[in-house]
Amino acid sequence: MALGYLGPADVGSTTTASEPSLLPDPKDHIEEQNLLHQAMMAEEDSRFVDARLALNKVLRINPESYTALRQISAIEVQAREYAKAAIHLKRMRSVRPDDAATAFSEGLVQEKLGHLRAARESLETSVRLAPNQVATRLLLGRICLRLKDRQAATSQFEAVLQLQPENVEAQLGIARISLIEGKITTLLPSLVQISTTNRSNPEVFELLAQAYRRSGRNDLAAQAEKQAISLRKH
Repeated sequence: MALGYLGPADVGSTTTASEPSLLPDPKDHIEEQNLLHQAMMAEEDSRFVDARLALNKVLRINPESYTALRQISAIEVQAREYAKAAIHLKRMRSVRPDDAATAFSEGLVQEKLGHLRAARESLETSVRLAPNQVATRLLLGRICLRLKDRQAATSQFEAVLQLQPENVEAQLGIARISLIEGKITTLLPSLVQISTTNRSNPEVFELLAQAYRRSGRNDLAAQAEKQAISLRKH
């Protein structure tokens, strides 16, 4: 007589041949791999409806298929179906909670949806898992600034500058915070220096114009504004 798995409720009893096996059906694994291949081929041919259908079939067979979740979330992001992508990314994080890239992707999608606090949570998780991510820290800094947490935003921008001292986006992030806090005396020399090496960046001149305006130097503010407008047109 074949022995079956004895669960807590089965102690003292034996299984019969009619009981279903608790082991995965090998046919399911083969079907899953075939469907993943079909989805990949469909995506390569830009047949995204077919790709979605195949991937959803995979997820009915194996709801924790990381490959299927990754593919379908990428398709939804490309289609700007961010709410659908967020559902898949949340499941991906439950499957692989230590994956920094997945947490970052979820943060991106939540930011697109306007869910800033959810985006912050995902990005903070990603940073904890992989501290040297420049893109993650920049996005997290911008979100913290939008949430009016200037201290947290400053911390992220400063961390980026530790990794990349010449990173302009981090420099401008700190400049925005200085402008909000009214630190014009220290801000202006910094912005002037940034503008000499980043003459094609309109954001530099927009911030410079605001700083000049706040310091009462309206003629220089007008010149910086003119430069920013010109750069935006190109």
